[in-house]
Amino acid sequence: MRDIDQTDARILREVQRDADQPLERLSDKVGLSRNALWRRIKLLEEAGIIRGKVALLDAKALGLTLTVFMQIKAARHDAEWLEAFARIARSMPDVQAVFRMTGELDYLIQARVRDMADYDRLYQSLVAKVPLGDVSASFVMEEIKATTELPVKILGIGTKPFVKIHIVQRDRARQHQKSDDAPQHQGDRGGDPHLLSQVVMLGRSGMGAGYDFPHISLGLDLDGQDNQKRHEPDDEE
Repeated sequence: MRDIDQTDARILREVQRDADQPLERLSDKVGLSRNALWRRIKLLEEAGIIRGKVALLDAKALGLTLTVFMQIKAARHDAEWLEAFARIARSMPDVQAVFRMTGELDYLIQARVRDMADYDRLYQSLVAKVPLGDVSASFVMEEIKATTELPVKILGIGTKPFVKIHIVQRDRARQHQKSDDAPQHQGDRGGDPHLLSQVVMLGRSGMGAGYDFPHISLGLDLDGQDNQKRHEPDDEE
């Protein structure tokens, strides 16, 4: 399994919502150049993380207004019956998903049909092709959530944070003021706050470290919220 970083996660979230959006728009959202984005998408495809791109259809617009879950108990438990049932269930276009279950239930089938008469047609077709021990059905009254989008989470393995540079405006007048009591040093965290800027870098562990620079502050952005374009080592236009 290929490890993914925060940039990969941004890409995967976006393409799950709209895989047809132009690369230029997607590159702006994830903060990469068009070429670097294209290379990352190809790597995700080669790794099998992106399996394909499809169009999502509106079931109600097609007249498929009824969702049914069929609970199946197997007539037998030998290899021949199991293979026959799997083959037939896969071949039925009304069926969206088939799951082999634990507990008293052997299989759960999810299907989309037009109405009760259409469900009866599906039921009769199924039992005619393979013997079943018992069949019961539950019909969806309200669809609260149904999505094909998978949660994309980073577990801290293989994560490559990007570097974010902030330009700090410093007070030129104060820069040349020198204290007779305590000399100023670049990088001294106790120095003049007008001369130095401190950035706290927060990692996934919740611990951070501060760094002071006279002109810039340098930090690692790990929160995945900054959409400004970032430079990657292989980023070639």
